Amino acid sequence: MPDVIWVSLTLEETMAVIDEGVLSGTITGQLLDSYVLQAGEGRCVVSVYQQFYSRAGGKLTLTVTADDFEGTTRVHAVSGGGESPLTSFNWGATEVYENRVMNALLEYQVRR
Repeated sequence: MPDVIWVSLTLEETMAVIDEGVLSGTITGQLLDSYVLQAGEGRCVVSVYQQFYSRAGGKLTLTVTADDFEGTTRVHAVSGGGESPLTSFNWGATEVYENRVMNALLEYQVRR
């Protein structure tokens, strides 16, 4: 699944859909921080989430960046963590975490 998606929603609507997609159905998931940047007529939101994944053996972070600089809302998501000093893999948990964002936005995706 791509790590960048353009959607037909406003920035506020996009972040609400992402929050629901990332946080619903989880006990350990949380929004750690969200920051809004204003640049001219456009805005950028950077949100950082965290969740415990047993298959990763620890907490993963998910960073979502969404902006409306080009007139259409663009979203990028990346996840990391869950690796131990002895292993450099997390059994696919980071991809699962990132896909929660992309799956939540699929019905709103527009082609670019």
